[in-house]
Amino acid sequence: MMDFLRSFQLDLMLVMIGVCGILALMAMLTKTLSPKRRHALVALEMSVMLLLFFDRLAYLYRGDVSSLGLVMTRLSNFMVFFFTLFMIHAVNLYLVDLIRRDGEMRTAPKPLIAVEALFLAGVILLIIAQFTGLYYTFDDQNRYQRAPGFIICYLFPMVMTALQLVVVVRNRDNIQGRIRVPILLFMILPYVASIAQIFVYGISLTNLTTGGLVVMLYIFALQDLTDTAINANKMRIRYLQEERRKMHTLFEETAEALVSAIDAKDRYTHGHSSRVARYSERIARLAGMNDQECDDVYFAALLHDVGKIGIPDSIINKDGRLTDDEYALVKRHPEIGSNILANIKHASDLTVGAHYHHERYDGKGYPEGLSGEKIPAVARIIAVADSYDTMTSRRSYRNPIPQAVAREEIVKGAGTQFDPRYAQIMVQLIDLDEDYRMMDNGDLRELSMTKQLHLTEQGFTFSQGALVVEEPTRIRFRAKPDPGYEGKESEPVMLLYDSEDKLVHTPNEKGNTAEYTLYGSIRFDGSVVQEKARQISTLHMEREEFSPEDPEADLTAASIYEAEVVRYRDHIRVTLSGRHLKAEHIIALPYSACFAYIAIAGAHCMIDCISVERDPDRIGPDDIPRIAPEIRFDDGLEGDLPNLQIDGYRRDTTEGLPLTDTLRLRFHAKSLPIAKLVWHCPFVVLYDSTDGSVHCEDYREFSLIRFDGEDCPYTEYAVNQTETVRTEEFGSWEEWKSRNKKGLDCEVVLKRKGDTILTEFTHAGLKTKTTTRITDGSERVLVALTGDLVALTQIRTK
Repeated sequence: MMDFLRSFQLDLMLVMIGVCGILALMAMLTKTLSPKRRHALVALEMSVMLLLFFDRLAYLYRGDVSSLGLVMTRLSNFMVFFFTLFMIHAVNLYLVDLIRRDGEMRTAPKPLIAVEALFLAGVILLIIAQFTGLYYTFDDQNRYQRAPGFIICYLFPMVMTALQLVVVVRNRDNIQGRIRVPILLFMILPYVASIAQIFVYGISLTNLTTGGLVVMLYIFALQDLTDTAINANKMRIRYLQEERRKMHTLFEETAEALVSAIDAKDRYTHGHSSRVARYSERIARLAGMNDQECDDVYFAALLHDVGKIGIPDSIINKDGRLTDDEYALVKRHPEIGSNILANIKHASDLTVGAHYHHERYDGKGYPEGLSGEKIPAVARIIAVADSYDTMTSRRSYRNPIPQAVAREEIVKGAGTQFDPRYAQIMVQLIDLDEDYRMMDNGDLRELSMTKQLHLTEQGFTFSQGALVVEEPTRIRFRAKPDPGYEGKESEPVMLLYDSEDKLVHTPNEKGNTAEYTLYGSIRFDGSVVQEKARQISTLHMEREEFSPEDPEADLTAASIYEAEVVRYRDHIRVTLSGRHLKAEHIIALPYSACFAYIAIAGAHCMIDCISVERDPDRIGPDDIPRIAPEIRFDDGLEGDLPNLQIDGYRRDTTEGLPLTDTLRLRFHAKSLPIAKLVWHCPFVVLYDSTDGSVHCEDYREFSLIRFDGEDCPYTEYAVNQTETVRTEEFGSWEEWKSRNKKGLDCEVVLKRKGDTILTEFTHAGLKTKTTTRITDGSERVLVALTGDLVALTQIRTK
């Protein structure tokens, strides 16, 4: 190894001289370093370059007795010793800037100041040594010879480096790990090389080692700088993202505050704009819009009715229908809203949504009578979402329209009032909303924002209902009995019921067309009245005893009441806590597919401070004890696949069967007793997924074919065309629904040829043929049966 270094050390020096020169130039041109650190790196690279340059000259002119040789030998050896000290001085400058900036120190550490003093002393002593021969001399052959004081020239660099090492160790936490390692190596390895240099003559171990370490130090310093820049850029990006999020939140809160002010003008439309915004965003997302486009749609929908701020309150809050003149004034709100939002230059969709959301797809809308694709897409989305919420919300002149009726109106309006594509997506959202969750969040907010509810002596008065779901819902409120009714049946009551319009109805109510079922009422005095529920059981009841002297015995004071309600399939648990009473009740509903709402009711008391909270976690089958067996309609003989009872829109599905050529499905279908709509029937679904299930993340649906013949042409992965013909066997839709409730044998034939699938069946007088053309290139197609409120039995395949 030593022989190799002796033979090639001059070549190695030449390579390292070039490298150090290039690095010095790069450091000089670097703009991302602080000026002092850049100057220190340039000085360090230049000092090592010149150190190796003069060390190489010393070897080249060694033994040359010419005049030039005599001069160059003495000059080069002096420069080697000088630049050894200067190199450590440059490192010192680098460390001072590194520690002062990264370590946030105002002054340089004292050991580094001492290094500067030793540098000056070393240079002075080096100059003296040139005239005294303290460090080295030259013989008659002009060869370098060590002098008795040679060891002194080693002490200065070693002491200086030792002081720097102390500083680095003390401040190691303030120095980045990537740069800390080469600095430590730079200070330790030259020690080793210097000790070896004493015993090895003719090889510049120390200088070569130092040169290599300086190159490594620069590379690591540059890498550290790059990491710092990357981290700074990441912090800047995070800062900008946080600022963008804050601005987005501020804009949203400002918009919602404005919307709340607008909605407050009409006591019947509270929350309307927020609901329309949520529906519109979901439609946009299902239509394939990106996140930014969905955001734009959301805010445009949120502010679509801002023009109503210019409509008189007397018209907005008028009970009953508007006159022609009043309606003409209301029709001005799109133009008013457009003018209000026109000054927001960077969100043009806001103006578009406000101005065009009452245009119709057939051109019969207002204010400009645009039609088809001429209406901006944002406005076409808002139009269908706005109509849906208007229909399913209470108005001064009517109760909410049942969701099923609203769905039918949207289907009828597709292609005339609404863009057919967005109308179909809205219908899809309604169908997927098997638990009415889409409107439920708005109902909870409306109940929470009920400021006061006076339950009078004329009969029961009711709060807004809250849907009972598998996540526990807590309703908390304060109740105070009316004067003269203290202790006389003035306790609040919780009603459990089902209703098409989500409202509580009384037996003699006029104008009510919604189907209504009262399951029972549970009072805070411990009594229970069972109505249409199959069974109500009290699991636990605890009464607190109190004396007349107890302040809590004051029956005129307001008390806090709380009801927690949760369901699992056909069982509901209601836990009540009120004045001196805690009770837990279990209610068995008629069927698992029944909906249930809970509302506050009572008489002769004032209700206020209503709050509603819902837990995010669903309960399981063991959380509610069963008091009655579940009624099922899928008992009996099974075929090739297990029987299936589908308690809601596509809540359950058979396993997928591969379709390669021809597939026949035979089964018995029977609508459940609570089914009352034409789409409460079987469905056939064509799809593909990795694990073969409909719940897989990469689930791709090609077609959903309903036995009522409704066309679903738009999917992301296929194009569908459905033809439905009424045969002589078909009487009316009421007869069709009646036959489904009695039960029918069904046969579906599916034929595949390449990427085209033909599905045919005849059901209760409806002959349906659907052609599906797969467009995403999928080779596998799976077939499954599902439906809505229907039992499928004796399923056989062929």
